[in-house]
Amino acid sequence: MTTTALDRNTLLGVAPILVAGAIVLPAAAIFGGPTAAVVAACGVCATFAIYVVAESIAKLSRIERPLERMLLTMGVRGMLAAIAVLASIATSGVEPKVIALVAVPLYLSLIAGEGIAATTLGQRSLAAPKPDRPAALERN
Repeated sequence: MTTTALDRNTLLGVAPILVAGAIVLPAAAIFGGPTAAVVAACGVCATFAIYVVAESIAKLSRIERPLERMLLTMGVRGMLAAIAVLASIATSGVEPKVIALVAVPLYLSLIAGEGIAATTLGQRSLAAPKPDRPAALERN
């Protein structure tokens, strides 16, 4: 299996989620007990699922311009994150402040991952060779 530049950008965006998860899970277990640890684990899984859905929509739309791609994926991520937080507040029975303390670092990791992916996409599009244009060659 070959890894393309777009795949590498996708994998770079997962790194902040893993870092935030590695910080949020033990912190929730220490400060909030086992219930908060379960909420944090579900939050990390939901964050990863949101990331996968947003990247899938971006790939299906075939947008290669970094700014347009970032706007699309950030809109999808923001909408799905809001739905996930509201659903977890309504169904988990845990205090909303615990959910907020878990959700804020995870959402910031989504933003950081999108920034990394969009920046590397911009570098890839600038470094990509330009196709030859026959009209320009005929003029010279």
